Amino acid sequence: EELSTERRNKLSRESKVFGILGVLAETFFLIIIGVWFNYDPVRDPASAANVSRLYNYFRDVNVMIFFGFGFLMTFLRRYGYSAVGYTFFITALVIQWSLILEAFFETVSEENYHFKTWNIGIINVLNGLFCGAAVMISYGGLLGRTTPLQMLIMGLIEPMFFWLNVFICIFKLEAIDIGGGMTIHLFGASFGLTATWFMTYKEAKVHKDNGPSYNSDLFSFAGTLFLFLMWPSFNAAVARTGLGEERALLNTYLSILSSTLSTFIVSRLLMGDRFEAMHIQNSALSGGVAMGVAADLYLTPAGAMLCGFVIGAISVVGFKYLTPFMTKKCHIQDTCGIANLHGIPGTYSGLVSVFASLAASTNSKARDHYYGEYDAYFPRGDRQPGYQMAAIVITALVGIIGGLISGLLMMWSNKLNRLTTSDFYNDKPFWHAACDYEQFRNQEKSTELPKVMDVEDIGLDPSSTM
Repeated sequence: EELSTERRNKLSRESKVFGILGVLAETFFLIIIGVWFNYDPVRDPASAANVSRLYNYFRDVNVMIFFGFGFLMTFLRRYGYSAVGYTFFITALVIQWSLILEAFFETVSEENYHFKTWNIGIINVLNGLFCGAAVMISYGGLLGRTTPLQMLIMGLIEPMFFWLNVFICIFKLEAIDIGGGMTIHLFGASFGLTATWFMTYKEAKVHKDNGPSYNSDLFSFAGTLFLFLMWPSFNAAVARTGLGEERALLNTYLSILSSTLSTFIVSRLLMGDRFEAMHIQNSALSGGVAMGVAADLYLTPAGAMLCGFVIGAISVVGFKYLTPFMTKKCHIQDTCGIANLHGIPGTYSGLVSVFASLAASTNSKARDHYYGEYDAYFPRGDRQPGYQMAAIVITALVGIIGGLISGLLMMWSNKLNRLTTSDFYNDKPFWHAACDYEQFRNQEKSTELPKVMDVEDIGLDPSSTM
């Protein structure tokens, strides 16, 4: 497809700004890390064992973020390169930026303002992946409607607010959030939905390429399955070793199993006796988010299962009714449904922690299940429920403020290169696509296929089929 001179000039301007900003960012990272950072020393067998233990979690979370999130977003039939490619690029940027921001906010938290060498260990890179998860959640709301420069802007802005929120809620308030139900999922959804308000266009709301093909949905299912398998590691990675770690693994797995069942059940009931692929790809995972805050707490196995079953149903209902309502009435086109997989389940996860901490603070039998480590699990003691509620509200507010700033900057960048109607949900504007990309488009123009084929549609006698 031949581009007009004006279109080519806009693409060139945006590309140059993208390149300059990317080089400046990496140069900044190199200077800061080169001057003030070193390896975390491992000098004894216990430290070496902890590195091995953490690496197992790091590997799982690494696969979740780069592969799981990337392939989950490949459901758009003509946006697979961008879904995986932007996940790859932005997460690599965010992890490096996160190392610096974590060191800065930890230093401020300790009120130790003189320059010192900061040691990088596996835990810091793991925290960088968690930060990357929040950014990828936000990306899900904007999927299909951004330029590479806009993604780079969000990748630089959002980590600053992510660590600001962690500083307030975790370092200062001492809220508990073992798997990031609030600081990752609720924050990422709040940030992303706010930015999406600025990046929702009338011509993109009803677009022929805002939908899946059979193959793209299968790739998205691959992302779902990898996320499903690795989610217990995501929630248990920074849990207290021993009982807390085991509870985090089991509570998460039981919850996500139950959310999978309720997703299949409710999806079929709501969608005319057939399953909806988007529900299964997303809502099935909501049980993992539901355990994000309280995964290592005493919930009982049945309690974790109940939490997962309920949130799976709520998430499907959200996809059915809330997502179209937000598009039509709120000018928020949430492409991936991050409100239903991350926003609502993240809030729900925070509320689970409120009730779990309330039970432990008021019931001596519940407190006994922490085996003398009550203060370690609940640093604010009997006042922990109030701090959990405060953290939910603060996280949403910080996410909204960050999303406003990022959304404004991303909207401003449209002056350099605003996507046209044909660019939405397409790889072609920013990728050298494979030869069958255009072939697929030509087949679409010449062939109308029904969305669902019954045996009657293809001329078979139903009584002859098995």
